[in-house]
Amino acid sequence: MTIRAYNNELDYPMLKSWLEGHNSPVVPPEVFLPSTGLVAEVDNLPIAISFLYCCIGGISVIEFTTTNPIAKLNKALVEAVKGLYEALEKLAWDNGSPCVLSFVKPNSGEARIMAKKGYQDLQGVPHLMYGKAFSCQLL
Repeated sequence: MTIRAYNNELDYPMLKSWLEGHNSPVVPPEVFLPSTGLVAEVDNLPIAISFLYCCIGGISVIEFTTTNPIAKLNKALVEAVKGLYEALEKLAWDNGSPCVLSFVKPNSGEARIMAKKGYQDLQGVPHLMYGKAFSCQLL
């Protein structure tokens, strides 16, 4: 598996088709996407994308994680998503962020991966929020 930088010009059509392929209710306009996006590839084929929003004040947010809808749910796909999260966490840490948050659907594969990676379920948030603290207390 390799992880590369997201290229809006080249990758946006793919991102849009993947989100539509998953019947996502949200397809962000290109201008909404940060420059801190990453693409995971297996055998030179893109299989997962995710973005990191770095906010003023230190908290970063992982968002718009999606996978190639024709990719089979297998260990390679799960490892690709984990790899994206690890790379985005490093990017957040390197940019001075003590915490990373993400909004995910309850009981989703993404939620299970985040829980296994040490993210905590922050109860009471309308659209399940997971958080991981590097050097601050979240709860």
